Amino acid sequence: MAPVVANPPMLITLAGLIVGTAGTLSMAVGAYMSTKAQRDIRETMLSKIDIELENLNMEDRTKRVKDALNKMGIDEKTASEIAPPSLSTDINISKKITEVSEVGLSEEALESLEGQPYTRAYFT
Repeated sequence: MAPVVANPPMLITLAGLIVGTAGTLSMAVGAYMSTKAQRDIRETMLSKIDIELENLNMEDRTKRVKDALNKMGIDEKTASEIAPPSLSTDINISKKITEVSEVGLSEEALESLEGQPYTRAYFT
């Protein structure tokens, strides 16, 4: 009985498909891991800000909000008017202003990106 010889063009095509599939999976996993890592870093930064603001007294929290507003481009006088102690008594407002200033995203914006790692991996 004679040995069966595979068709070389068929093997080349099969090898190309395997390499292409492996490359696609590799890129998808890389995109997913990158997006997930970015999200984890932002979540950690947001929780750190929350803890810091909860442990600050009223004056320090007001100063932190003023600094955040200044960082966002609001002049000192206007920031002093916007961030009175009444603003800083509501910890949620203080958190949102500080989060947007320091991290670039608030917790609500981060929640709206919930499925993004999967979306990036899918479209890769």
